[in-house]
Amino acid sequence: MVNNAGYIYVLINPSMEGLLKVGKTTRDPEGRAKELSAASGIPTPFYLAYKAYFHDCTKAEQYVHARLEGMNYRLAANREFFRAPLDQAINTILEAYQQASVDRQKKVNPVEFAKALADETRQKIMGLCCCDELSVNEIVEQTSVSQPTVSHHLAILREAGLVDVRHEGKQAYYTLNQERMVMCCGQLMQVFAPESEVTEAVNKARKG
Repeated sequence: MVNNAGYIYVLINPSMEGLLKVGKTTRDPEGRAKELSAASGIPTPFYLAYKAYFHDCTKAEQYVHARLEGMNYRLAANREFFRAPLDQAINTILEAYQQASVDRQKKVNPVEFAKALADETRQKIMGLCCCDELSVNEIVEQTSVSQPTVSHHLAILREAGLVDVRHEGKQAYYTLNQERMVMCCGQLMQVFAPESEVTEAVNKARKG
């Protein structure tokens, strides 16, 4: 499975008044700004104005570009520059985030869910993040597992939609997506235990 997790970013440049560069990166958006600023044809550096994390930044970028282009903000076809107000670009990215959340809630892959649960360390991480927001370092301290290993497990949990991430500056905080857990467990019950009294009670509650 291709990992498309990354950021949608908005860059501004003093030499490009009124223009925003809206793109995607699977790395640090600030690093991307520095890369673009290093080009010889750029008189002044780019500055990061906004960023948002997506499980599928490619799909999110397509959504954002299409929406901004539909509002006639795109400067030229196949270019990532838009003559749009910054707040409009941010609101459009937030729309994409909401849409992505809806899409992920609709799609439950039982195999992916089972694989995410099939590890003792991931189960421990889920328990720690159940009712609290924790950084990677905090999870490392409470699991006695190395930071790269924790990051690996978090990536698997994010891909399954079982943890949410909130960015604050350069720090990321993780919490268990309890609604997703309930949905996944409920769908497994409907498939493998459709005649169970518990499953019937869940179905009645949903219809109810």
